[in-house]
Amino acid sequence: MAYVIGIDIGGTCTDCVVVDGDGRVTLAKAFSTPADFSAGILDALQVAASLLETSIGALLADTRLFLHSTTVAENAVVDGTLASAGVITNVGFEDTLFAMRGGYGRWSGLTEDEKRNPIETDKLPAIVPRSLVRGIRERTDADGTNILAADDVEIETAVRDLLEQGVDALGVSLLWSFANPASEQRVG
Repeated sequence: MAYVIGIDIGGTCTDCVVVDGDGRVTLAKAFSTPADFSAGILDALQVAASLLETSIGALLADTRLFLHSTTVAENAVVDGTLASAGVITNVGFEDTLFAMRGGYGRWSGLTEDEKRNPIETDKLPAIVPRSLVRGIRERTDADGTNILAADDVEIETAVRDLLEQGVDALGVSLLWSFANPASEQRVG
């Protein structure tokens, strides 16, 4: 039997949907396990396997497609329980994140009425505060040619400073890195 499995990890429960080759649907649910979300996935799969009178191993061996989604990150944003994060970017571009892509970023997620009256809305707080953004001297051009390589001491200083500020996560966002990711990879 060729199964398709869909798993959704939520803040409270992990849902599992198994569809067999004949289109029969089996639904299973288990509690989410925030300390290790994979345990909740396995628990939900165990419930599904039991309902199908098989083992997890046999179920997965007969699975042709496994889909996964989660609202965990969205819940963390809404609840304000994100890890403390810092960002390393190019010197001179430290405020780019806060520009919010001009009006587009400012209006994203607003209702139509709020978009007509944006002055009556509050700007969302930054996920990464400005105090946890560091700039390094590095420049790559639009063609991906590295014009100015980042200095190892400067990279280490920026990383150490952010760690001393208590960051749990670090993002690296350098100009034109999609054309040449070498500098970002070096920092990260």
